Amino acid sequence: MSKAQIGGLLAQRRRARGISQLDLALRLGISQRHLGFVETGRAGVSKSLMIGWMEALEFEPSEANGLLIRSGFTAIELDIDGDRDPMHDLARVLEAHEPFPAFLFDASWRMRRINHGGQRLCALLMPQFWRGTVEPEAGVDMIAAMIDPGGLFSQMINAASVGDALLHQLRIEQVLHPEIGERVDRLEKRLRHEFNLDGRRERRQTLRSLEMVFVSAAGRLSFVTAQFMAGLPQDARPSSLRMEVWFPTDELTRRVMSRLAGAGAWPCAT
Repeated sequence: MSKAQIGGLLAQRRRARGISQLDLALRLGISQRHLGFVETGRAGVSKSLMIGWMEALEFEPSEANGLLIRSGFTAIELDIDGDRDPMHDLARVLEAHEPFPAFLFDASWRMRRINHGGQRLCALLMPQFWRGTVEPEAGVDMIAAMIDPGGLFSQMINAASVGDALLHQLRIEQVLHPEIGERVDRLEKRLRHEFNLDGRRERRQTLRSLEMVFVSAAGRLSFVTAQFMAGLPQDARPSSLRMEVWFPTDELTRRVMSRLAGAGAWPCAT
């Protein structure tokens, strides 16, 4: 993207916001002359100045990161949402997936949000672990939820293949997030003990699309999961929130989740 194109876009946004060159220059701590040079493409702009410029003109985060990338800079996490709660839009996505499970978690694999379908399924599959979770959205350890004696692995028919895929992914993520290392070690220890996994077997599943099958009081439940970063590609960071949605793969699972939602009950949670 040329300097003239960048400057023209910034000038267009400034005029749309009803801000004069002088007012914007004062906000940015630069001269009006230099601001004019940037807008006409006669001068370039540094990354730090561009970030301040976009904050002053109230660019959306995705829009701002897109412009940074097209200008030859690396994208960053931008704090230009004002008073808007960034979790609001994500919560709407979770709600839209009802009555099926959906989870939002951070880079440390701690839960940030869970929809009602997810809460019902957790209460059904791991009632003891879930009863000990006073506030499900206050940072539940998702790795512990898998490997706890009363956790998801205890009810999972294909725990070996799921655990293998999970361990492989977590070891990769541990490079950027060493704080999860101790919990990943515990996961590996359990997998080696119960399933004799040695890391050399052919990996048939990945976290991008994972099939999980459970035994439950309601019958055999089967899901396929999809995991993705919350936001647009240019906004993805190592610290970004991730969303995982579960889809039923058979009619029984679909009926069970719909029935639980219709009953409005929290099975096995008393």
